[in-house]
Amino acid sequence: MADKTPMVEANFGWIENYLDPERQRGYFEGFAAIRDGPITEKYEQLAKKSKKLIENLPWPKEMKVEEFTLPEFSALHIVSLASHGVCMGKNLPNYERVKANHGFKNHYFINSVAPVNPCSTVDFLSKDDADRYLKLCSKT
Repeated sequence: MADKTPMVEANFGWIENYLDPERQRGYFEGFAAIRDGPITEKYEQLAKKSKKLIENLPWPKEMKVEEFTLPEFSALHIVSLASHGVCMGKNLPNYERVKANHGFKNHYFINSVAPVNPCSTVDFLSKDDADRYLKLCSKT
């Protein structure tokens, strides 16, 4: 956690013991990744706005954190991954005590997500809304 915005990010260790019925055994995971500077900068700008965005979310104050802490954010290209599954990203560490004392990182794994054309499919919309969406989407 002490190495802020490194060009090479790595994490190796035991994770996710909540899948074990006895909450004792975890998965071992390791990854090495390279930071993508331009994409990371775009996400950092969004993250800087997150405190204001969170204030406007439509849920009760009891469900919101008392004090929002801005995480370090990195967009990464995975070079090597050893895990039980592939995910779009990681929020590390999982332990609140470690987060409180050392901060935390949000990683987005760029090359683990297949590119999707947002205009190619429309789910969960009425026909009128879908037609309107596709018309507007094609202009972007």
